Amino acid sequence: MPTSWAEVKASRAGSAERHDGYRYAAVLHETGDKVRSLRREAGLSQRELSQRAQISPSTVSRLESGEALPAVAALLRISQALGAEFVLRLEAGASLA
Repeated sequence: MPTSWAEVKASRAGSAERHDGYRYAAVLHETGDKVRSLRREAGLSQRELSQRAQISPSTVSRLESGEALPAVAALLRISQALGAEFVLRLEAGASLA
């Protein structure tokens, strides 16, 4: 059993949970970056976007910072407020490795 943080980290280096965590973090950050970019292109503040999308300003802030991913309904409202198309894509046979 690992006793130090370095040993714990090394023991989990190739784990599926760690891989899933990195993939989830990547989705959070990519989505947040895209929303921020589209919002800035539209010349909107976070508050203005939140009002147009009928969501809280903290939801916009947390999304753009990669802290949280709102529900699909909120993402749809955000995309509409930005004049963007919302696309959710699932592909069979995609590698998880």
